[in-house]
Amino acid sequence: MNQYSCFNENNCFTLNDLYNKILEKTKSNDKRSYTKKLIKNPNELKRKLIEEAGEVITSDSKKNLIWECCDLIYFLFVIMAKEGIAFEDLNQENERRNKETLINKQNLNIEKKGLK
Repeated sequence: MNQYSCFNENNCFTLNDLYNKILEKTKSNDKRSYTKKLIKNPNELKRKLIEEAGEVITSDSKKNLIWECCDLIYFLFVIMAKEGIAFEDLNQENERRNKETLINKQNLNIEKKGLK
């Protein structure tokens, strides 16, 4: 009965919540903030992204993979916040790519029909 669930509860922490928290930290004056330290040290941020990507691909269990994916997402969100990239920017790029793929697929089908 006392299990954690995101459904219909106020204590769910989503990826959007994480990104917003990171945005808050980038604007804060908290000198102890790890996020703020990463923003001020782009080489460290890049190093952590590379490190975490490596840990994702070498994870040895689902539990470990989830852990490492969360780490990687955190560092990815930090660099996104640093560069002023919002989720909507990603959505727009994915939409552009999807349309491009559909157009290419349609052109391929037209070319195939012309070869028959």
